[in-house]
Amino acid sequence: MAELVNPVIRGFAPDPSLVRAGDWYYLATSSFEWFPTIPIHRSRDLARWEYAGHVEGAAPGGSLAGVPDSGGIWAPSLSWDGTRFWVTYAVVRSVGTPYFDLDVHVCTAPDVAGPWTAPRRVPSHGFDPALFHEEGRLWLLNLQNDHRPGGRRFCGIVATELNPSTLTPVGGTRLLLQHDRLIEGPKLLKRNGWYVLLLAEGGTGFEHGVRVARSRHLTGPYELDARPLLTSRDDPSWPLQKAGHAELVHTPDDEWYLGHLTARPLPTPTGPRCPLGRETAIQAVTWDENDWPRLRHGDCRPAIRVAVPRGGDGQDAGEPEPADFEPAPAPGRPEPSGDGRERDPAHSGNPLAPGRPGPSRDGRDPKPATPGDTSTPDNSTPTGNTPTPSQPDPTDDQEPERATPGDTPTPGRSAPSGGVMAPGGSKSSGDGPDPESTTADALAPGPPKSAGGGPEPKSATTAGVLPPGRPRPAGDPLAPGRPEPAGEDPESKTTTAWPQPTGNGPEPESATTGAMLTPGRPALFRDSLAPGRSEPSWYTLRSPVDPSWIDLTSRPGWIRLRGRHGPDSLWAQSLLARRITEHRAEARVSVEARPSTFTQAAGLLLWYNTAAYFALDLTWAEPEGEEQCGQQWQGGGRSVLALTVRDEDETRRVTVMDVDASGPLTLGVGVERGAARFWYAHHGTRRSVGPALDFTRLSDDHGSRLRFTGAMAAIHAVDLVGASFTADFTGFRLDCAPD
Repeated sequence: MAELVNPVIRGFAPDPSLVRAGDWYYLATSSFEWFPTIPIHRSRDLARWEYAGHVEGAAPGGSLAGVPDSGGIWAPSLSWDGTRFWVTYAVVRSVGTPYFDLDVHVCTAPDVAGPWTAPRRVPSHGFDPALFHEEGRLWLLNLQNDHRPGGRRFCGIVATELNPSTLTPVGGTRLLLQHDRLIEGPKLLKRNGWYVLLLAEGGTGFEHGVRVARSRHLTGPYELDARPLLTSRDDPSWPLQKAGHAELVHTPDDEWYLGHLTARPLPTPTGPRCPLGRETAIQAVTWDENDWPRLRHGDCRPAIRVAVPRGGDGQDAGEPEPADFEPAPAPGRPEPSGDGRERDPAHSGNPLAPGRPGPSRDGRDPKPATPGDTSTPDNSTPTGNTPTPSQPDPTDDQEPERATPGDTPTPGRSAPSGGVMAPGGSKSSGDGPDPESTTADALAPGPPKSAGGGPEPKSATTAGVLPPGRPRPAGDPLAPGRPEPAGEDPESKTTTAWPQPTGNGPEPESATTGAMLTPGRPALFRDSLAPGRSEPSWYTLRSPVDPSWIDLTSRPGWIRLRGRHGPDSLWAQSLLARRITEHRAEARVSVEARPSTFTQAAGLLLWYNTAAYFALDLTWAEPEGEEQCGQQWQGGGRSVLALTVRDEDETRRVTVMDVDASGPLTLGVGVERGAARFWYAHHGTRRSVGPALDFTRLSDDHGSRLRFTGAMAAIHAVDLVGASFTADFTGFRLDCAPD
C-alpha cells in the first residue's frame, strides 16, 4: 500500500467530484468566477495528483463577466459512461438572494483534456447537480429551491430522467428526499441492489458533513443513515475542518474511497478562519454489516494520513506509516456551545465563532462584519500564540536591469523540467511527495505523460520546503530575515513558468499546447498547465487570457499587461493570479511601469475577491505637500508605492511612499500564520511597506457576505481612463511552505 497526506490538492480546490475511468482517477473542482473553468486533476493511486485539463467552454459565451464574487461555476459533477466523460454544473449569477438565478449545463468529451461539447442547458432546479448513468439511461439529480417568502431554500433532492442524446426531460421530476436539515450536493451510485445517495449536509462552513441515504428503487423512498459518514463539526480542535461535499469511488481491487472538501483553519480572536479556502481530501471507506458506508479508521472525522492502492507504475506514493489514521495537533478555537449534537447554520449560530451564524449558501443569517482595524491585532502579532516572522533585513535583492532596444533573453536561461531544485537540496526522487511537503508552484514546461502508462511524473516540491522538525537550509526562501545573494537577478530565481508566446508552427518538444487554447484558433498562449502539471499555473477573473490585454512577445522574458478596470470590477480586470497553498508563503515580482495619473497603477496583490484584497501598487500622486486634487495633466507629481486594503465596504490607503520608478522595482509579500507583510526592493535594499496586515481576513469566514473561494497572489494593471497604460512584469515567484 501507498499513503496519502491530506489535503491532496491544497489551497482553493473545493467541491471535489471523483470518478475512475480505467486505471486513472479523475477529480473536478469548482472554479466560481475564475478561469480556467472546472480544473480537472488525475491520479493513478489517489495520492499523487497532476493537472489533466479543464472544461474549456464551460462558461456560456466564453465569459462570466458581471457574475458576483463567489458566483459563476459551482460544484461540477464529473462522470464516465464507459466511452465519454460527462460534466454537469450550475452557473450561478446571484449570490445571497432567494433566486440564485442559475442555469444548469451539461458538457461531454472523449478525454478530460477535451474537446468538450458546448454547454447545453438542462432543467435547473438548483445548484450542485449530478448525473447518474444506468443501463443506457441518464438521470439528473439536484436540490430544489423554493424562493417564495416562507419557502425553504433547500427544499429536497429531486431527480429528472434525461434523454441521453437530446438531454430533454423524459417524464416528470421526482422528489427523492426531504429533510429538516440543510442538504445539497447529491451523488448517486448503486451497490448490492441499493441506490446509495451521498448528500452534503449543514452548509459548507464549520457545520459541514456528509450524510447517506439509500433505497431499493432509484426514485425512492430513501431512508437516511442515523449517523453522518463524515464531519469534523463536533471536534473544533481537529486540523481538518469543514469536511463535507463528497463522492465515493470504487477501485479495481474492490476498495472504496471518498473524495471530499476540507479546510485548515487559523485561530483568530473572532473565531477560526481558513484563508487557503476549501481544499480536497481523500478518505478510505468500508461497508458495515448492514451495508452502510463507514470511514475505514472507525471515526467520522477526516484522517490526515490514509493508506491507498499502489499506482499504475507499481510505486508507492510515499513511505507508509503504521496506521492510516493519525490525529495531529491543530490551532485551538472556541469550543462549540450547546449539547454537542449536530448543528446546522440555518438553525443556529456557529458555535465556533460565538454570536456569528455559520456560513452557508442559503442566503439567510449573514455573518455580521467583524469590527476593527485591518492590521493584525495585538501589536501586529498573529493570534493563537503563533509568533510572526521577524522583519526582513535590508538585502542586496537586485532588480532586473531596465530594458533597452535590442534586449534579448539571457542565453541558456531556461526553467527546469521535472522536479524543482531546492536550495542546497536535490531534485525530488519521483517516488511521491514527502508526507509533509506539498507542491506550490507549477512545474517548468515539459512533455505531458500519456494517459496510457509510462513512468509517473516526478513530484515537484517548492524550493526550501521541509517537513516540520527538519532544519531549514540557510537558503530557505521563506526564512525571516534571510539575506539575498548579492547581485542575483530575481528572474533567475523564478520557479513559475510564465506564459510563453507561441506561433502557428510546430511546438518545441519541451512545450505542450494545453487545454487553455481554443480549438480552431491560432495558438496565442502556451498553457503551462498541460497534463503533468500540479495545478493551473495562472488564473484569470471572469474571462480567459486574451491577447487584447496580455502581451508575451514585445519584451522577451517579460509579461506586459494593459490596464483596464480597477480591482473592484466584476467585468474587465487585467489580473493574473496563483493559488496560495500553505499558511506560510512568499510572493514576489519585478515590475516596470510609468504611471502618469492616479487612474493608472500596477502591482502585486494578495487577493480574495473584489471586496477583500491587499494591493501594493506603483502609481502616481500629487507633489509632496499638495492636496489630493487630481490635476495630473498640469505636469509634475511623483511616483509612489501605495498599499491599499479593501475590506467589504471600506477601502483604506494604508501607506504611500515615494519611489524611484526610472527602472524596475521588486515587490514582495510574506505571509506567516495569519500576518502579511509587504516589501519592495530597489538598488539592492529591501524596505518594508506599511504594517502587518491580517491575512485571515482574506477568507470565507470573515465579513458579512457569502464567500466560497480562497486566497491568491496576483499581479494586475489598471487604467481607468485611457485603457492603454501598460506595465511589464518579470521574475514572479510564489513559494509556499508547510509549517
